[in-house]
Amino acid sequence: MVVYNRLNIVRLEENNKIQYKNEDYQKLNQFYENKVQQIHIVGEYAKKWCTTMWARCAL
Repeated sequence: MVVYNRLNIVRLEENNKIQYKNEDYQKLNQFYENKVQQIHIVGEYAKKWCTTMWARCAL
């Protein structure tokens, strides 16, 4: 089972003139890396399922 965690972005800095820094993007980057990994895991399970189903149909 794949669990999708939602991402909440909260800007703690109240001064809008201050731009985002690289550190601010670390959580976002980690979120998307996790999402890509989950997609690949689901893809591998789908391939295995299809292979198993085709093998059963050939019998």
